[in-house]
Amino acid sequence: MKTPTAVMLAAGGLLVAGAASATTIGPSAADTGAAPANRGVHGRATGVDPTAYPQNGMLVYTKQNNRDLDIYTVRPDGIQRTQLTFGGRASRPAWSPDGSQIAYVRDTRQGSQIKVMDPDGQNKRTVITVLGYPASLEWSPDGLWLAYSGPSETDGWEADIFQVEVASGAAQTLFGTEGYEEAPVWSPNGKKLLYMSWDLNFHGSRVFMLDTDAATTTEFALGVKHAGWATWTPDGAQVVYETYSDFEQGTDFYGFDLVAQDADGTHAHVLEDGPSDEREATFRPQGDRLCFSRGDSNFYRDPSYWYGLSTIAPDGTGYVRLTRTGEHEPVWSPDGRFIAAIRTQYSRGGNHQKGLWVLRANGSHLHQIVPGQVWDIDWQPVPDPQPPARSTHR
Repeated sequence: MKTPTAVMLAAGGLLVAGAASATTIGPSAADTGAAPANRGVHGRATGVDPTAYPQNGMLVYTKQNNRDLDIYTVRPDGIQRTQLTFGGRASRPAWSPDGSQIAYVRDTRQGSQIKVMDPDGQNKRTVITVLGYPASLEWSPDGLWLAYSGPSETDGWEADIFQVEVASGAAQTLFGTEGYEEAPVWSPNGKKLLYMSWDLNFHGSRVFMLDTDAATTTEFALGVKHAGWATWTPDGAQVVYETYSDFEQGTDFYGFDLVAQDADGTHAHVLEDGPSDEREATFRPQGDRLCFSRGDSNFYRDPSYWYGLSTIAPDGTGYVRLTRTGEHEPVWSPDGRFIAAIRTQYSRGGNHQKGLWVLRANGSHLHQIVPGQVWDIDWQPVPDPQPPARSTHR
């Protein structure tokens, strides 16, 4: 994920896992107690638009089972919830660009394993084992490589950006400095890679762009002290990233703003300004809207004031608030008609995870499809009849 909380967890280590074959299940005894009234038998959430499937594929996610973390898939209408890993701690599932494989991370006593498996949980294999934990798994657009952030080979307290070839397990360092690099994200054509770099004390972060053909790195968000967690428009023409301010003028609020900037580094502008906290931006596949989580300034004075989802056009117009009930970490369906998100409701007694939810892009038809503790959601891509050209980075 993308939040500063995730960064702090990263410094302490990642919880992960793997296991046997898949099992399709209905609601377990633990699920039943947390399930909403609209939940039907065999894991189906009634009332969810069935047209979200099959053209939109499956959702993959991490779910807590007692002390274990396991990976599941589920149809976006709430049917066919399938467990793919069993026991231990598995996390960070990510669909390959053609939807034919799932990459994930598993902890072992010998180190953390980056693994891949089929959508039904079969044919699990280890791509590479690394010391520490690998974070921010990111497939290259051609599906041949995985980029990730992992402990530096020269200093375990630092983190560098690596890539590993999925077929062979051959890995190389893409970028490393005296700091903590994370959150790599490929451009749609696979020729550039954005990532963020923290200083050693986590007092500031910057966004860099790596040209994989020229093997050169340049700072992207020049002059911005706190910048990170970037994402590309589907056509690669623009980048949106988060900026952090300690205190907004005239308020006691501190939080994130979203900034859109042309891919050549020009024409930066704040998308949605004001006393609010915007983060976790993700573009609709059609490129005309982006969805993000937003918390208003009251959140920091009153934790019961929850986050919610919003959408906006890339030029900053057409802002729409979709929800106010704790939804965050949004992902779009391939056809751009639906959004999936995690719900976490905050109170002075602590955070309360409320499962995986799906809604229409206009904010209507909000339904829970998976109860309980859920993380790391990703939506299966629809195969493109014209796959991207083979990348040349090595």
